[in-house]
Amino acid sequence: MYGDSLYRGGEALYQYLQLKPTDAIAKEVIGNPDEFLTISYEVLENYAGDYIFVDESYGGSFDTKSPIWNNLEAVKNKRVLFPDPARFWPYDPISVANQAEEFADMLEAIKK
Repeated sequence: MYGDSLYRGGEALYQYLQLKPTDAIAKEVIGNPDEFLTISYEVLENYAGDYIFVDESYGGSFDTKSPIWNNLEAVKNKRVLFPDPARFWPYDPISVANQAEEFADMLEAIKK
């Protein structure tokens, strides 16, 4: 889980687009000095929001066959996005502004 700065588009989502984090992310991640939190599948439901952005950088992968994953509302409603890790790594002002535009486009495309 990423917070509202530095990592993988968090600044674009929470500061530029002003999306509201789940209570768990707001409490445990945002303001945390590390600005990220590693969690297990068993508690994923506590952090999952209406939309989920999955970061599969550094060779990471996500078990999309997990019953825990498939039981999440965002998954059931096909509101899961897989942003290109290379585009969402930088956090300089120009990159973050571009990320906000890309996120907005992704969210708009899901609604159609």
